[in-house]
Amino acid sequence: MPTAPVTWTTLLAGWTEFAQSALALPKTEEGQRWKDSVAPAIALHATAMALAELNRLDPEERPLAMDRSEMTIREQAARLNEAWRAEPMPESLTDLIDDARLAWENALHEGSEWTVESERFVALHPADLAEKLLDAGFVGEVLVPAPGVPLFKGSACATARERDGGPVDDEIAAIIREFLSKCEGKASKHPAVSLPLRQVYRQFDFAKGGPVRDLVAPVVGELPPGQPLLVPVVSGGGPCHVPLPARNPGRIAPVPVEFEGEIRPSAS
Repeated sequence: MPTAPVTWTTLLAGWTEFAQSALALPKTEEGQRWKDSVAPAIALHATAMALAELNRLDPEERPLAMDRSEMTIREQAARLNEAWRAEPMPESLTDLIDDARLAWENALHEGSEWTVESERFVALHPADLAEKLLDAGFVGEVLVPAPGVPLFKGSACATARERDGGPVDDEIAAIIREFLSKCEGKASKHPAVSLPLRQVYRQFDFAKGGPVRDLVAPVVGELPPGQPLLVPVVSGGGPCHVPLPARNPGRIAPVPVEFEGEIRPSAS
């Protein structure tokens, strides 16, 4: 049974208490710098851990949590930079800053993800989908396959997130599900909640004559090479330009679908 939503303050306080007991900073002769670093280090660590659990919040509180966490990361990173302005900052502290920033990016790109269940899936042009999403007042971001470009079993085939991250509500999910049901092939009826969402990259080896695999990879961090196959339909309350499919694209033989990184499902 899912737990009741909590507030950002409660979520952060719990991780702050955990960090105070669990965070071990190295002991060196530069006691004052480390003393000045303890509070911002704890704040950064607690913020990073709390960001990974934003799905526990009431959705209406998420925008405020994202704003507050972004401000906290900026302020605490500045405090660490000030404490170590005369010396290179230890790697343990730069790692805390990087981890907190990555956690924020992951939270921004948490959302709903549909996958291909048939051997082959080919999407229609999403003009009607865009119109319905905008008519519903959606201001987040939705990506679907480029029209006419086949995807294969196991691949992500649609992603959606709210403007400040998080899975979309039932109304928006139903609009996307209706679009997917009209395409060639079968997609999952109910989306998973992924942190972060993923893109599909078609990778080529022209010495072998064409595509060799579809790599499903997180949308944050270092991006892999390849042709992105999911294209934005709407973003930030506006439509995105999606080209029409090629008239005679030819039939692409199935390629392996492989995965990079770990996708941590959020509790629903």
